[in-house]
Amino acid sequence: ARAPRETRAEARPAAARARRAPSRERDKKAQKTRFPGAFPALRMDTLLYSGETVATAGSRILRQFAVLAVCVLLLFGVLWGKTAAGDFLISNDFSEIYDDDAYFDPVSVSFASDPQTLPSGYAAAQAVVLQLGGRVESGSFAKSRAENVFPDEVLSCMQDALPGYSVELDRGVSDRDLLISIYDSLSAGRPVVVVLGEVSGFHYGVVTEMNTQEDALSVVDPESGIAARYSTDDFLEATKFQSYQKMPFTDKLAVTVGAWSKNTAVFINDYEDA
Repeated sequence: ARAPRETRAEARPAAARARRAPSRERDKKAQKTRFPGAFPALRMDTLLYSGETVATAGSRILRQFAVLAVCVLLLFGVLWGKTAAGDFLISNDFSEIYDDDAYFDPVSVSFASDPQTLPSGYAAAQAVVLQLGGRVESGSFAKSRAENVFPDEVLSCMQDALPGYSVELDRGVSDRDLLISIYDSLSAGRPVVVVLGEVSGFHYGVVTEMNTQEDALSVVDPESGIAARYSTDDFLEATKFQSYQKMPFTDKLAVTVGAWSKNTAVFINDYEDA
């Protein structure tokens, strides 16, 4: 006898279900059209909220970064050119000073400076103020403990402490004018604060002597109180930051952008009745 239809259906073995490809193989196939990295499921033709595809947005961002990099390079090129032009303008001939009878006699000022813990800029300002009989109030020369004190800050302290003098800051003056101004100031009995560029960075010194016949200038380190003797060429190399390439990167950058100027000095000029 034939078995009922239902019985034959039940007896028939079920068809084998097709096996899916292993997950690793599927990932490899999909990865060909996806971004690698943090977003493996993001396709190049996926539309973003901006309406751009991933590929279009990526190309735009790369172009913007390229334009920004070019602008930065151009900016630094302009600043470097400005610095080079400034060096050319301030480096003039000063040999006539040695032949001029007006600068024949050596000039100097008596100057005593005890070792100080202040940054060199404030230490130089305080020593000169005390030398000229100015008033130094507690804390007036310690407004900042930063190692690099900007010349404007030194000028402000000296102006406050020497109301009877005209204190001026000269920046970027020529070699000849700087030497003549130093000679005239020392002749009048007033020391000069100068900015020196050293391998360790910017430093202040106080010029106390100039002798054209011996080709020498004496500069006192206000922090140690010790005087160093420079030839004119060595002195100008220091005031023009010839150690530029060996200076810390931040200091070189400050020179490039104009935050510090070469041949910078603080002069105390004609006496004025307070």
